[in-house]
Amino acid sequence: MRFPTAVAVLSLAARAAAPRALEAQEPRNNVIYGELLGNGGASSINYERRIGSTHLRVGYGSWSSGDLFGAGSTSYKTFPFTISKVRGNGNHRLEAGGGLTIGSRSFSSSFGSRSDEDSSFQTITGIAGYRYQKPDGALVFRAVLTPLYGLGDLDTAYPDKGFFMSLGVSLGIAF
Repeated sequence: MRFPTAVAVLSLAARAAAPRALEAQEPRNNVIYGELLGNGGASSINYERRIGSTHLRVGYGSWSSGDLFGAGSTSYKTFPFTISKVRGNGNHRLEAGGGLTIGSRSFSSSFGSRSDEDSSFQTITGIAGYRYQKPDGALVFRAVLTPLYGLGDLDTAYPDKGFFMSLGVSLGIAF
């Protein structure tokens, strides 16, 4: 009689502990990461919130680039907004999604005059790639293809009018 009772008690305890073990395997809900050459352009800082397997992201990027002959520089500000799904178990996962990057571009002349080449832009963006995140760890690494489709005419589209492919690399902390 003692053996069946012990088996029943252990079985109930295992069932009660199983949901907690599964919950402990879920990744942390918040991530802050830096990204190079991704949805936010040359570089961006991003905040991401996980709701189930859906990840909502907002970011900010800002950088400048000079032209080849030193006539001036172009400054960019970007705001990527994306939604993605993350699939898989354990540390290694697949991520896929899309969104919109909005921003502005302004040109400054090296000759002291301000140009009227300021413009805003909207770019449709995608995400498809690899995500490393330990369920109980803080480190997050992403390497994703980021197809971009610049809206508008040739002068206002970012990075160019039409389709452009990039590769984004991200490193951050989950909390």
